[in-house]
Amino acid sequence: MKLSRLCCVLVLLLPCAFAQETPEGVTDEQVASYQSGLEADCRRVRLHNGEPAERADAGCSCYVNVLKSEMTLAEWRRVYFHWVRHEVSEVQAIIKPHTRNAAACRTALPDGTNGQALAAALAWLGLIDTGDYAGSWDAAAAFFRDQISQKKWALDVKETRRPFGDEKVREVARGVFSPSMVHGPPKSEYVVVMFVTTFERQGPVAEIVIPIKDGDGRWRVSGYGFIPKYCLEPVPKTIACGANELFVGMKSVSID
Repeated sequence: MKLSRLCCVLVLLLPCAFAQETPEGVTDEQVASYQSGLEADCRRVRLHNGEPAERADAGCSCYVNVLKSEMTLAEWRRVYFHWVRHEVSEVQAIIKPHTRNAAACRTALPDGTNGQALAAALAWLGLIDTGDYAGSWDAAAAFFRDQISQKKWALDVKETRRPFGDEKVREVARGVFSPSMVHGPPKSEYVVVMFVTTFERQGPVAEIVIPIKDGDGRWRVSGYGFIPKYCLEPVPKTIACGANELFVGMKSVSID
């Protein structure tokens, strides 16, 4: 689904009049309405293209939630401001820098994928991709932060991921949902998501990310690790098969 097509379809639904003279005049309610419309229109396009409803829902939820996590309120207000004026190129210019991490949302997702959890995983990986290692620790779930200090995490992830170079392609390979952490705390819903990722100087590797529904009801990453692609089938239940030592929060779960 191309952003240009999405924007053009939305333009057809534009109101005939608008009151705001500046983006600052756009209200939170108008921003929320635009975000809901973006997700609904995304779903219509994917259904029109023959995608099953469950996958369309997950992909569009993922796409919009990644944008929500990355874009500021000021940017959303600017988007709405230009959108109601039929200024599609301006809308695209604001949104486009934030769509890289949402690219995996547009692939064929596994059945049962939770769009919000997937969005949380992609947004979190985006912090690592840009070198914001301390920020990725801050954005992780409490369970993750309890396993490792911010200083150690930042040093470890920098040492192991930085040599890979820039992320080039990241696709969802598998997603497994569980209603609770059965092997240990915390007791909460979680999703194990496997990505196959190719980097500038390394790849492909399997990245395993575990978003969990945190205490406040928001999805945050509680576990992360990566292994060579040749270990994908079957996924090892321990850090074997040449798996990297950068495993945090991975002892409580496995992919069968």
